[in-house]
Amino acid sequence: MEIVLWMPFFLLLVFLTVDASLLYWRHGEMWNIARDVARTIASGSLDGTDNAAVQAFLTDRLGITEATVQTAPTLDGQGIIVRVERNPDFLTTFSIFSNLIGGDIAAEVVFRVEP
Repeated sequence: MEIVLWMPFFLLLVFLTVDASLLYWRHGEMWNIARDVARTIASGSLDGTDNAAVQAFLTDRLGITEATVQTAPTLDGQGIIVRVERNPDFLTTFSIFSNLIGGDIAAEVVFRVEP
């Protein structure tokens, strides 16, 4: 009989744990995606000023379609800044944390451009 009282709290704890784990895991994937894009731009294989080419790189090579990518040169002109943003609804299963976060989750990477 007491299980009826405790089960909602237990399930909430399980759902929070799963949601937080998926959020951290997929945020780590966003860092890897930003690093791959920055490395490709810094090595000269991809033009960082062409947003369509960067988005096509994300779709073709990494399979990401619902991410927003922004690229910009560093202040000294010797590096590239890549910022990847995603809606938290795509990152979690139960969308518990997406309501708490309120905005997009971002990962930003700075790479030096190879001479």
